[in-house]
Amino acid sequence: MTAAMRKERPAKSTIRARWLQIIKEYEKHWSSDEVLYTTLCGAEALDIRMMVADGLIKATEVGGIADSDKGKVVAVEAGLDALLQLRQSIPGLRVIDQRIDYIVGGASDPNKFPEKKKRDAARARVINLDFNGPLKLDHDAQNGFKHPDLETVRKLAALHGKPEVRAPWCLLLTFQSEITWSVSTQQEVFRYLSANASEHHGFGRQLKAFYGDELFDLITGDQSFDISTHTRQSQQLLLSAFVAKRVALLASTSGWKVTTRANWRYGGEDLTAPMCTWIFDFSWDPRGDSNSHAVYQDSLSDVLSATAVVNSGGTVISDAFA
Repeated sequence: MTAAMRKERPAKSTIRARWLQIIKEYEKHWSSDEVLYTTLCGAEALDIRMMVADGLIKATEVGGIADSDKGKVVAVEAGLDALLQLRQSIPGLRVIDQRIDYIVGGASDPNKFPEKKKRDAARARVINLDFNGPLKLDHDAQNGFKHPDLETVRKLAALHGKPEVRAPWCLLLTFQSEITWSVSTQQEVFRYLSANASEHHGFGRQLKAFYGDELFDLITGDQSFDISTHTRQSQQLLLSAFVAKRVALLASTSGWKVTTRANWRYGGEDLTAPMCTWIFDFSWDPRGDSNSHAVYQDSLSDVLSATAVVNSGGTVISDAFA
């Protein structure tokens, strides 16, 4: 165990251990001509080091990646200092020195996809988008919601959904849960959730139980308040439901049924940043070619079925209604 691992807060250690379980699960169906795991690991690469310690990645005597496993993992890192540290500390690790949105062809053009030599990284069986910052979100009447990081998710789903691929895959996704959106964008989010709660009664019942009466009534009521002035917990709850719902919708357009295996909240105490993290499993649904709405409705049924808090001691406490 490295010094960085020993210093990590227990809640994040619990989440990393869950990630490791997921990767091991998907490795059972992985073939050596694929990338198993693509990650935004940062300079410390704690998730990759955890895989090495577990034996999931074979290492050399000097701590590098063994030749047999060099194609198994891809790190994506655009920061120069972190890039140099990764290459020096883990010899043999494949590192792509670009931002993740560039790996999928950019977030601004929905029809532009990556060059062939980077597609394998974008089609890994498990992809970990462990973002340190909050979700950037805007809205305009013509284009609807604009969220570059979730557009990256949509393009990952599209790349996995090409006929030559369509193998089950998993997304690990994390955002800081502070709401930094404009009040007008917040109001569009409230209207969006409120309309969907009315249209999909099962989701509406789940959302009310998850939010509680006070927050649910605020969001579905006059919708004129600024949630950034409310508690961190209220902001976490809003983000937890919104992101899971958007991922289910965006992936359904490429034929993916999404199962939200984990929808967890952590941090926000003892000067730690409040965070939300999700584990999404994607399975190909042939109805997606002709009836993506039906696929989306099936995915929507469980976006709030695995919600929980990971407390400061690292214990996962499921929400009472979930």
